[in-house]
Amino acid sequence: MEAKEKSLFELILKWKKSLLVISGLSILLSGLFSSSWFITPLYKSTAILYPANIVPFGSESETEQMIQVLQSDAISDSLIRIFNLKKHYGIDSLDDPFHRTHLFEEFHDNVLVKKTEFESVQVDVLDKDPQVASDMANTLIKLFDSKEQDLQKEKALEKYLIVKKQLSRLQSELDSIETIVQEMRTSDGLLDYNLQTEYAMRNYLKSIAERGNGKNLDAFLEKLKSKGGKFLILTENLWRMRSQYADLKEKHDDALKEVNKKLSYSNVVVKPFPADKKSYPVRWLIVVTALFSSLLLSLLTISALENYRQESHE
Repeated sequence: MEAKEKSLFELILKWKKSLLVISGLSILLSGLFSSSWFITPLYKSTAILYPANIVPFGSESETEQMIQVLQSDAISDSLIRIFNLKKHYGIDSLDDPFHRTHLFEEFHDNVLVKKTEFESVQVDVLDKDPQVASDMANTLIKLFDSKEQDLQKEKALEKYLIVKKQLSRLQSELDSIETIVQEMRTSDGLLDYNLQTEYAMRNYLKSIAERGNGKNLDAFLEKLKSKGGKFLILTENLWRMRSQYADLKEKHDDALKEVNKKLSYSNVVVKPFPADKKSYPVRWLIVVTALFSSLLLSLLTISALENYRQESHE
């Protein structure tokens, strides 16, 4: 093991001038090719959001739904249109038959949405103009709020229409029963079955006891006998349905409020701002990677060359 280390050390000493030249060239060329002459520097604007007032669809969480909406084609198309990204990214729609594919590839390379470990959502926007990156991130948040508002309103409207239909049907049934009950009250003089039955029987028995004429009561008792049961059922149903109507009307009013309310669906805990320092490329990392790669490749080449010479002399 020591012999190998020594031979490698000797190899480095022997070829140190060449290795120094290679190192210098590697640093010079990697620095040159990572400069703005060859790679357009990009600035990053970051926002961190927490979902708020979101009623998830299905089994997904609020954070997952936020990511789905932020990555939706509707928001991507809106952002591309607002900032004219086709021109901004230099994509020629006339000469490039796949311009839309290339546009979205460029867009998704520069607009990144991910979930953090704290159940928040991080949005990173990269652009050659730091102000544009910041403006895009802020606009993305506004577009999300607008789109989520539409989704929640659509869901609330669906619920509202169902309750409205139920309320309308119940109202129709109530009107029908109330009409029948009112006719029975007007034509037959039925007002309250239990009270009127008690009153009629008391007076009927009283008239018999006094040996008076009970014919007037006979007619009324006959009405109670023939129609009183129906009247009692109808009035009881009427009270029950009125109670149902009151509960349903409350649900109807709540559903209407849900349709008309305007809320914010994102809490921005880190606001995007124009960066004063580029994020890409990281030149020192490119230079260091290129330096170590070139030295490793040089040592492997030198080692192979030395072995070949040694074998040739033998």
